[in-house]
Amino acid sequence: PAGGRLQRPPTASNRNGFVSCFSVNCVRFGDWRIDELGNGDVRAHHGNIFQRLMQQMCVDLPNFTAKEFAENELFDDSCLKLPIFWLCISCFPKTFFPELVGLNLAMELAGIGGEYRRSGDILRYYGFSAQFTNLHNTIDNIISGHTAWAIQAIKIHLDKVIQIDGKHAVEFIDAPIA
Repeated sequence: PAGGRLQRPPTASNRNGFVSCFSVNCVRFGDWRIDELGNGDVRAHHGNIFQRLMQQMCVDLPNFTAKEFAENELFDDSCLKLPIFWLCISCFPKTFFPELVGLNLAMELAGIGGEYRRSGDILRYYGFSAQFTNLHNTIDNIISGHTAWAIQAIKIHLDKVIQIDGKHAVEFIDAPIA
């Protein structure tokens, strides 16, 4: 689930919503969710983009809120282990905050560059839209996108740890975070 690891998404009336434990660390995680939701443009909502891709591939899925969707034979239950893990620890953001910011960085880094490019090439080769992969390769970028935000969140968190527990609390880090 896109962004599900980031609890309490912003509402339409609260665009700059914060995840409560993340806000303690001065990071606006609500912007992640706004990007995933298409920044107010229904056509750019990532779920809708992916649905259009499935339609291009002639894959007919039930509505995602229907029981038939959850039970669809096209889904391999083992593929849900990681998203379920993310959702589970996101229910306890204060307890698992270091894990959440670390997993968030890993998730944002997972596809940028090579993997998204390869996926886009394969989609285009077979005549399908690569909009979904191109979009993520752009917004997840390491300089100013979601990956940069994830790195900033970790830096802020580690600074807080040092302020509260002292420098010895982060001495296990071999090199500074870029």
